[in-house]
Amino acid sequence: MQLKIYVPKHPLIEHLTNLMQSVDIPPALVKNSAIELAYWLCYEAMRNWLTLTPIESNSLDGQTTTELINTEENILALPLIKSGLLMSESVHKLFAGVNLFYVSFKGEKSSCDVTDEDKQSFTDLSSYSKFLILDSIVLSSNKILALLSLMMAKNVDLSSVRIIFLFCTSDVLQDIGKLYPNLTIYTSCVKDISEVSNLNSYQMLLKHLQT
Repeated sequence: MQLKIYVPKHPLIEHLTNLMQSVDIPPALVKNSAIELAYWLCYEAMRNWLTLTPIESNSLDGQTTTELINTEENILALPLIKSGLLMSESVHKLFAGVNLFYVSFKGEKSSCDVTDEDKQSFTDLSSYSKFLILDSIVLSSNKILALLSLMMAKNVDLSSVRIIFLFCTSDVLQDIGKLYPNLTIYTSCVKDISEVSNLNSYQMLLKHLQT
Protein backbone atom coordinates (compact mmCIF):
# COMPACT_ATOMS: atom_id res chain seq x y z
CA MET A 1 0.00 0.00 0.00
CA GLN A 2 1.23 3.50 -0.82
CA LEU A 3 1.15 6.65 1.27
CA LYS A 4 -1.79 8.86 0.27
CA ILE A 5 -0.81 12.52 0.04
CA TYR A 6 -3.43 15.16 -0.71
CA VAL A 7 -2.47 18.70 -1.70
CA PRO A 8 -5.90 20.31 -2.20
CA LYS A 9 -6.13 22.57 -5.25
CA HIS A 10 -8.47 25.11 -3.72
CA PRO A 11 -8.13 28.87 -4.43
CA LEU A 12 -8.38 29.83 -0.76
CA ILE A 13 -5.83 27.22 0.28
CA GLU A 14 -3.39 28.34 -2.41
CA HIS A 15 -3.95 32.00 -1.49
CA LEU A 16 -3.26 31.38 2.21
CA THR A 17 -0.27 29.17 1.43
CA ASN A 18 1.29 31.98 -0.58
CA LEU A 19 0.56 34.55 2.14
CA MET A 20 2.33 32.37 4.71
CA GLN A 21 5.49 32.38 2.61
CA SER A 22 5.48 36.12 1.95
CA VAL A 23 8.07 38.36 3.59
CA ASP A 24 6.17 41.46 2.49
CA ILE A 25 3.28 41.24 4.94
CA PRO A 26 3.17 41.83 8.73
CA PRO A 27 3.99 38.83 10.98
CA ALA A 28 0.52 38.98 12.55
CA LEU A 29 -1.07 38.48 9.14
CA VAL A 30 1.23 35.52 8.47
CA LYS A 31 0.05 33.85 11.68
CA ASN A 32 -3.61 34.59 10.94
CA SER A 33 -3.11 33.09 7.48
CA ALA A 34 -1.67 29.94 9.08
CA ILE A 35 -4.70 29.56 11.36
CA GLU A 36 -7.09 30.04 8.44
CA LEU A 37 -5.09 27.64 6.28
CA ALA A 38 -5.27 25.02 9.03
CA TYR A 39 -9.06 25.45 9.11
CA TRP A 40 -9.43 24.67 5.42
CA LEU A 41 -7.02 21.74 5.54
CA CYS A 42 -8.94 20.33 8.51
CA TYR A 43 -12.12 20.68 6.49
CA GLU A 44 -10.61 18.79 3.56
CA ALA A 45 -9.40 16.02 5.87
CA MET A 46 -12.61 15.73 7.90
CA ARG A 47 -15.42 16.41 5.47
CA ASN A 48 -16.07 12.71 4.78
CA TRP A 49 -16.03 11.99 8.51
CA LEU A 50 -18.73 14.46 9.50
CA THR A 51 -22.36 13.36 9.50
CA LEU A 52 -25.68 15.14 9.91
CA THR A 53 -28.24 14.36 12.58
CA PRO A 54 -31.92 15.43 12.58
CA ILE A 55 -33.14 17.72 15.36
CA GLU A 56 -36.38 19.50 16.11
CA SER A 57 -36.02 23.28 16.01
CA ASN A 58 -37.94 26.50 15.71
CA SER A 59 -37.23 28.27 12.44
CA LEU A 60 -38.58 31.24 10.51
CA ASP A 61 -41.12 28.82 9.06
CA GLY A 62 -42.21 27.52 12.46
CA GLN A 63 -41.32 24.23 14.15
CA THR A 64 -39.47 21.91 11.82
CA THR A 65 -37.00 19.06 11.62
CA THR A 66 -33.60 20.18 10.45
CA GLU A 67 -30.20 18.55 10.10
CA LEU A 68 -27.04 19.74 11.82
CA ILE A 69 -23.56 18.28 12.15
CA ASN A 70 -23.48 15.43 14.63
CA THR A 71 -21.21 16.68 17.42
CA GLU A 72 -21.10 13.21 19.02
CA GLU A 73 -18.63 11.86 16.46
CA ASN A 74 -15.71 10.44 18.46
CA ILE A 75 -12.79 12.30 16.89
CA LEU A 76 -9.52 12.89 18.75
CA ALA A 77 -7.20 15.64 17.51
CA LEU A 78 -3.53 15.47 18.49
CA PRO A 79 -1.76 18.83 18.09
CA LEU A 80 2.00 18.58 18.56
CA ILE A 81 3.52 20.97 21.12
CA LYS A 82 4.49 23.66 20.23
CA SER A 83 4.41 23.49 16.47
CA GLY A 84 0.81 22.29 16.13
CA LEU A 85 -0.81 24.41 18.83
CA LEU A 86 -2.22 27.11 16.55
CA MET A 87 -4.04 24.43 14.56
CA SER A 88 -6.14 23.40 17.57
CA GLU A 89 -8.11 26.65 17.23
CA SER A 90 -8.84 25.79 13.61
CA VAL A 91 -10.08 22.24 14.17
CA HIS A 92 -12.25 23.31 17.13
CA LYS A 93 -13.81 26.08 15.03
CA LEU A 94 -14.66 23.53 12.35
CA PHE A 95 -16.00 20.85 14.70
CA ALA A 96 -16.86 21.90 18.24
CA GLY A 97 -17.24 18.27 19.35
CA VAL A 98 -13.61 17.37 18.70
CA ASN A 99 -11.53 16.11 21.63
CA LEU A 100 -8.01 17.52 21.98
CA PHE A 101 -4.89 15.87 23.38
CA TYR A 102 -1.77 18.02 23.23
CA VAL A 103 1.30 15.86 22.66
CA SER A 104 4.64 16.95 24.13
CA PHE A 105 8.06 15.47 23.44
CA LYS A 106 11.43 14.97 25.08
CA GLY A 107 14.88 14.59 23.53
CA GLU A 108 16.02 15.62 20.08
CA LYS A 109 16.39 14.04 16.63
CA SER A 110 16.92 10.26 16.89
CA SER A 111 16.24 10.26 20.64
CA CYS A 112 12.98 12.22 20.34
CA ASP A 113 10.04 10.54 22.07
CA VAL A 114 6.66 11.34 23.58
CA THR A 115 7.08 12.41 27.22
CA ASP A 116 6.51 9.76 29.89
CA GLU A 117 3.66 11.83 31.35
CA ASP A 118 1.83 11.93 28.03
CA LYS A 119 2.43 8.22 27.47
CA GLN A 120 0.71 7.50 30.79
CA SER A 121 -2.22 9.76 29.86
CA PHE A 122 -2.43 8.24 26.39
CA THR A 123 -4.23 5.14 27.59
CA ASP A 124 -7.78 4.25 26.56
CA LEU A 125 -8.19 5.18 22.90
CA SER A 126 -10.90 2.63 22.16
CA SER A 127 -13.63 5.24 22.60
CA TYR A 128 -12.33 7.19 19.59
CA SER A 129 -13.10 6.09 16.06
CA LYS A 130 -10.99 8.65 14.19
CA PHE A 131 -7.75 10.55 14.83
CA LEU A 132 -6.18 13.74 13.50
CA ILE A 133 -2.49 14.56 13.94
CA LEU A 134 -1.83 18.29 13.61
CA ASP A 135 1.52 19.93 12.91
CA SER A 136 2.43 23.13 11.10
CA ILE A 137 5.89 23.43 9.51
CA VAL A 138 7.37 19.93 9.47
CA LEU A 139 11.05 19.85 8.59
CA SER A 140 11.90 16.64 10.46
CA SER A 141 10.00 13.38 10.89
CA ASN A 142 11.20 12.51 14.41
CA LYS A 143 8.17 13.73 16.37
CA ILE A 144 5.61 12.30 13.96
CA LEU A 145 7.32 8.90 13.89
CA ALA A 146 7.53 8.82 17.70
CA LEU A 147 3.80 9.54 17.99
CA LEU A 148 2.85 7.00 15.32
CA SER A 149 4.96 4.36 17.07
CA LEU A 150 3.08 5.05 20.31
CA MET A 151 -0.28 4.86 18.54
CA MET A 152 0.66 1.53 17.00
CA ALA A 153 1.64 0.27 20.46
CA LYS A 154 -1.83 1.32 21.65
CA ASN A 155 -3.43 -0.73 18.83
CA VAL A 156 -4.75 2.26 16.89
CA ASP A 157 -5.83 1.34 13.37
CA LEU A 158 -3.77 3.72 11.22
CA SER A 159 -6.44 3.68 8.51
CA SER A 160 -8.49 5.78 10.96
CA VAL A 161 -5.68 8.37 11.24
CA ARG A 162 -5.25 11.47 9.10
CA ILE A 163 -2.26 13.76 9.36
CA ILE A 164 -2.45 17.47 8.58
CA PHE A 165 0.66 19.53 7.89
CA LEU A 166 0.62 23.15 6.77
CA PHE A 167 3.98 22.62 5.06
CA CYS A 168 6.25 19.59 5.03
CA THR A 169 9.33 18.39 3.19
CA SER A 170 9.55 15.50 0.76
CA ASP A 171 12.07 13.85 3.10
CA VAL A 172 9.49 13.81 5.91
CA LEU A 173 6.94 12.11 3.65
CA GLN A 174 9.51 9.52 2.57
CA ASP A 175 10.37 8.72 6.19
CA ILE A 176 6.70 8.26 7.09
CA GLY A 177 5.94 6.23 3.97
CA LYS A 178 8.74 3.74 4.66
CA LEU A 179 7.27 2.76 8.03
CA TYR A 180 3.56 3.55 7.69
CA PRO A 181 2.57 3.36 4.01
CA ASN A 182 -1.18 3.11 4.69
CA LEU A 183 -1.46 6.62 6.14
CA THR A 184 -3.31 9.59 4.65
CA ILE A 185 -1.69 13.03 4.79
CA TYR A 186 -3.11 16.44 3.92
CA THR A 187 -0.81 19.39 3.32
CA SER A 188 -0.88 22.65 1.41
CA CYS A 189 2.68 22.37 0.18
CA VAL A 190 5.49 19.82 -0.11
CA LYS A 191 8.93 21.41 -0.08
CA ASP A 192 12.18 19.96 -1.36
CA ILE A 193 14.55 21.94 0.82
CA SER A 194 18.19 21.27 0.03
CA GLU A 195 19.72 24.68 0.65
CA VAL A 196 20.65 25.45 4.26
CA SER A 197 19.58 29.08 3.79
CA ASN A 198 16.10 27.95 2.73
CA LEU A 199 15.89 25.61 5.71
CA ASN A 200 16.79 28.46 8.03
CA SER A 201 14.00 30.57 6.56
CA TYR A 202 11.40 27.91 7.31
CA GLN A 203 12.82 27.36 10.78
CA MET A 204 12.33 31.07 11.42
CA LEU A 205 8.75 30.85 10.15
CA LEU A 206 8.09 27.90 12.46
CA LYS A 207 9.56 29.79 15.41
CA HIS A 208 7.26 32.73 14.68
CA LEU A 209 4.17 30.50 14.51
CA GLN A 210 5.05 29.02 17.91
CA THR A 211 5.08 32.38 19.70
